Amino acid sequence: MSTALVEKTFLLLESMADHGHPLALKDLHDRTGVPKSTAYRILQTLSNLGYVEQELDSGHYYITRRLANLAGATQYQDVIERATPVMQDLYSAFEETVNLGVLEGHHVSYLKVLETSKSLRSIVTPEVLDPVHSTALGRAIVAYLPEEDQKQLLASAKMEAFTDHTIVSKRDLKRQLEIAKQTGVAIEREENDVGVACFAIPIVERGRPVASISVSVPTVRLNYALEQSMIDALLDASETLNGATFAGTRTEMQPK
Repeated sequence: MSTALVEKTFLLLESMADHGHPLALKDLHDRTGVPKSTAYRILQTLSNLGYVEQELDSGHYYITRRLANLAGATQYQDVIERATPVMQDLYSAFEETVNLGVLEGHHVSYLKVLETSKSLRSIVTPEVLDPVHSTALGRAIVAYLPEEDQKQLLASAKMEAFTDHTIVSKRDLKRQLEIAKQTGVAIEREENDVGVACFAIPIVERGRPVASISVSVPTVRLNYALEQSMIDALLDASETLNGATFAGTRTEMQPK
């Protein structure tokens, strides 16, 4: 492989990594200057090797986790190290499952899970993929994306219903994202899994969301006081991680 082709390959990979969500071939050409025919051949090779995938509906390209594991360590090691003390504090406070996730296409990939030891729990393992639109982890990230990036992601999102409570309207989802950004905490109640509610905050680097942390709790254990306590703890954690700018506006939640 020539040096020029290697350079083009990394231009495409870096563009996808920087953008944070799937990109069309034309978008990659516009962002990198790599000719479409060349970009297509490179992307097909990377796809055959398992380092890039295409969305079934749009055909847009995104990087897979396999690429991050080439060096034997995840590219998110700094994020994991940064998040772990906060996750441990949240786990100690509530003894409920605490998750760390990142955006991968239109899904959230779980980097780390501190699973509750309580008998009733929802089991999630690292590297599981869940949809952005039905998870608090996904909403916490997407809420803080730059406006144009968020718009593009939502435009190509497939709004599948997983429970009777799943939001399937893009207008309703947009409203939930606005609320998440205003309050600092993204919330979903039984939208991804029946009987489970989640509360999440973003992790921000240089003004851009790179990951999110959530606390998951079975709805049978959730009451107004516990919910408010979790939200307050997450807002404190967000201020610790991101500073006051991203800590949201603290308003008492109304009982459900």
